[in-house]
Amino acid sequence: MSVVVGSDEARLDDERRTLLPSTAKDDDNSSTHSIGSEEAPNYRIYRAVVACILWACTSSANILIGAYILRTDNFKYPLLMTGAGQIVSSIIAILSRPWLAHHELTVREYCTVIIPLSGMTAIALGLSGAVYLFLPVSFVQMLKAASPIDVMLVMFLFGLLNPSGNLILSVVVISCGCLFAAFGEVSFSLIGVAVFFASDIMDAIRSVWTETLLGRMALMDSLYYIAPASSVWLVLFAAFDEIPRFIAQKDYEKVLAKPMLYLVYSTMGFVVQIMVLAVINETSTLTLKIVGQIKNIATIIGGVVVMGNHVSNQQIFAYCVETVGFWLYQQTMMAERAKAAKEAEDLESNSALLDEGHGTFGAQHRANSRSHPLSYSRSHSSQSTRSTTTRTYSTLSQYSRYSVDDPGLEDRMEGRLQGH
Repeated sequence: MSVVVGSDEARLDDERRTLLPSTAKDDDNSSTHSIGSEEAPNYRIYRAVVACILWACTSSANILIGAYILRTDNFKYPLLMTGAGQIVSSIIAILSRPWLAHHELTVREYCTVIIPLSGMTAIALGLSGAVYLFLPVSFVQMLKAASPIDVMLVMFLFGLLNPSGNLILSVVVISCGCLFAAFGEVSFSLIGVAVFFASDIMDAIRSVWTETLLGRMALMDSLYYIAPASSVWLVLFAAFDEIPRFIAQKDYEKVLAKPMLYLVYSTMGFVVQIMVLAVINETSTLTLKIVGQIKNIATIIGGVVVMGNHVSNQQIFAYCVETVGFWLYQQTMMAERAKAAKEAEDLESNSALLDEGHGTFGAQHRANSRSHPLSYSRSHSSQSTRSTTTRTYSTLSQYSRYSVDDPGLEDRMEGRLQGH
């Protein structure tokens, strides 16, 4: 697997220190927690368990409440619903900005990065909400196990991934599980499935773009820029159909009749994002995904109990097949990351020896390669081998370090935050 990271390594280190102080997990911090308190490890386990439980509960509740509003309450306005959630996130991000470290963007950066990125975010959110107009909650949760397919496709098209045989095998297994689940769905809707995969692919593209363009920007910082702009996009999209229907059919009376229900749903999206960050901060991305599988099962059961969804024996078997494929996918990705980390360590040692042997030239050449990781192909042919090695080191070391020490990177690169 090869991953291309176009950011300067020093800039990434700088952003990690200034923008994400809460997610730094160096050895000094971990040792500080354990000094003077024998109960510190147990306390950390307790915090991790609480974070996982809170995330699972809030994520499942967000899904079930949204489906209830759309289907049971017959409030068929997914764009307005997601727009309300983005407005709430915008307000919270703006109010909290003075107390948090943040990164300032220029007007040009805002116009060329934030506006198109927020448009993609609005489309992804709108489609993900519209899915529940066509498909039951339980079936949607089964389809979500197919997210690695879209992720791998998008990363491959962007040149961020060279799929191995095991990775392709895992995708084939997941695809077979999805087909079994689809054939066993009594409320199957081709439009609903198309909307789901369109949402999933759009979200994967959005996540790759977010990582590429915004890099290590913190959660609240990215919300500060993206949430208000995506709110405007959602309102513009809704103005073509949903807003006229909302006014003509007087469906605002439904909101006035149950204000707390709609207010809770509008804030749940933000809460889920914070809980995801808490789980990753207290445990790891792998734990998040394992708990996510358990949470999906609980959500499927919740769809059966609360929403009256029907789940056949064939679909239960299909979900087991998808879970096996998902497990194989995660094992392959972990092996690839471990391999990348080992290669990065070896190349760092070789680069150190190269610096010792070539003095200032070697150090300067490696620094230039990191500053311009894509310019090595324009180097003189006599230096091509060393330039390629340096570029590979820069790429692998950045990816392996941030995917291991801060696993949140993998989530952004793999498509979506769990629970949405």
